[in-house]
Amino acid sequence: MSLKLKDPLIVKNDPRSTAAEAFRALRTNIQFMNPDQSLKSIVITSACPCEGKTTLVANLAISIAQLGKKVICVDTDLRKSALHKVFNILNMKGLTDYLMGMHSLGDVVQPTGIEGLSLITSGSKPPNPSEVLSSQKMKALMKQLSSEYDFVIYDSPPVISVTDAVILSSQTDGVILLVDSRASARQAVVRAKQTLELANAKILGVVLGKVSKENRGYYYYYYGGQ
Repeated sequence: MSLKLKDPLIVKNDPRSTAAEAFRALRTNIQFMNPDQSLKSIVITSACPCEGKTTLVANLAISIAQLGKKVICVDTDLRKSALHKVFNILNMKGLTDYLMGMHSLGDVVQPTGIEGLSLITSGSKPPNPSEVLSSQKMKALMKQLSSEYDFVIYDSPPVISVTDAVILSSQTDGVILLVDSRASARQAVVRAKQTLELANAKILGVVLGKVSKENRGYYYYYYGGQ
């Protein structure tokens, strides 16, 4: 993975590591983002594919659950899902199956083996992912999850590739953008930021990946509002 973690669940399995501490630092920044009103739902996306957003989703979720919060991750990457692999959970039924009326919500919410943390996998691959995510049933689901959980994290496809992250951003409290620290990726980051802004998405901040180990552990986080 692009975040260069041998163990994708490092917050759980190696909590004293530099990488685990970086995820906890991000968690803290989210907590203090709005002192008057806590954030309850966020979309995590990236500018380009293969930048490690699923690893970010999983570890951030674990770090929040470790505070005693009730957290759920939702894999909305209906084209190339990966969250079920990170948590070693079957993806036989999930989000798409619920939205298509094939299963109840209780059927598709799965435990992760981590206290306080649940997961909705992507489920069956639909021929029209963007239309599925923009449906009224999806909007209703997002409202329901925000009312039943302390925190909801959506793992979304890259911004430049498809419109899914933009669709979801309008229904959540904000977006965290994972970006590549290399200079060659700057144009993609600018395009991603502009795309989200055109949709009036609230960009909470960015996570900077692919920083050399000599600089700050495995990666360095910069986090801040617009």
